[in-house]
Amino acid sequence: MDYRTTLPQIPKWLEDHIYEIIKKSDDSQIRYEDEFQDRMEEEAANWIGRGDKELEAISEIAKLDYNEDDTLGLHFSNPKAYETYNTTLAKFDFIPVDDIVNQWVKENIQPLIKESVVGVNLQVMHHGSIITPHVDELRHQALNYQFETGGDNVTTSYYEVLPEYQHLKAYPRTLIPYERLKKIAETIIPARTWVCLNVMSTIHSVDGMDSTKRRIALSVSVINE
Repeated sequence: MDYRTTLPQIPKWLEDHIYEIIKKSDDSQIRYEDEFQDRMEEEAANWIGRGDKELEAISEIAKLDYNEDDTLGLHFSNPKAYETYNTTLAKFDFIPVDDIVNQWVKENIQPLIKESVVGVNLQVMHHGSIITPHVDELRHQALNYQFETGGDNVTTSYYEVLPEYQHLKAYPRTLIPYERLKKIAETIIPARTWVCLNVMSTIHSVDGMDSTKRRIALSVSVINE
């Protein structure tokens, strides 16, 4: 779903503030480590209040039932997952926002969408050309607003699993090999545009980034009501 005609652009003063957060964040990025789930659940609790139905939904989403016996891809913790992509895989940093950013989203974005916002953070991809096929965790959709695209021909691609691998499961926190997938769609997402992406149930990747540039987005985590 594309919200470009219904949601307001982020104002210049807030964009400048966001870049200040990024500039100060060298030691505060959150990667896919043990604390990532705790940080996202805490973010959701701060947004919607403990005990609400949305927080219960987040707790269900957070049950990451990874199983080596039926996985479609290799887990992020497995060094073998990176062997094929070690020269092209971009780094992916998650940077917390502050109350100023959260308040703007609460006042200007949350009232205009049907789904429930459960968190906001900044995503910075850099020093690589791809983010391999994967599914997200702890949210159903990502409502993203890009400040920098990472290049002129960067694509977000969507996939279906090839028939011979359809008995396997796409788990969160795994790198899924391209050769097990068939691309079904791709799009170039422009800067300063709100786009809602189905990220939990649909395998997706980012390809064609310029390794000398950054792809920067404000990402609003959404769960379906």
